[in-house]
This record gives sequence, structure tokens and C-alpha cells, in this order.
Amino acid sequence: MNPPTAVDQIAEMDQTQEDVIEMKKHILKIPLLLNPQKEGGWTVTSPILPELITEVDHLEELQSRVEDAVKAVIELYEDMGRQLTTTPLEL
Repeated sequence: MNPPTAVDQIAEMDQTQEDVIEMKKHILKIPLLLNPQKEGGWTVTSPILPELITEVDHLEELQSRVEDAVKAVIELYEDMGRQLTTTPLEL
């Protein structure tokens, strides 16, 4: 038996299929590059979002820092009237 997928787990939380589809629209798949710094930590960038730049000292910070950086890029794009092109994540 296969382990439950993310969609299965969401469905178990009493979400309708429409809710799951709506949630998938907001999941972004963004490649990241982590460049080590001499003084420690990493600079995080993305080849598809040149405006996304952040730093982390510990990998445990990566998700929250990238989420904040992506939100800032989305706000920037909205302010500039630019469209954020994304590739939906297949769950």
C-alpha cells in the first residue's frame, strides 16, 4: 500500500475537492540556488525569479525565509503590474 499523498492528507482534514484544487493553485514550485558564504550560512536565489534573494544561517530557516522572500517578490510584481508566471506543483 502506498503512503498517503498530500492530497489524501488534506482530504482527511474535511476539505472538499474544490478546496484542494484551490490550495494547489497557491503552491509554487521554485528552484533555489544556495551559495555558501565565507562567514557561514548561505545566500538563496532563484534562476526563475531574479528578484528573490535572501540569506539563511541555518537550513532550518530556509522555508520561512524563502516564503517571506516570495511574498515580497509577489508584492513587487503586483506594484509593478507584472504577472508572476508559475508552474503548478503536481501533488
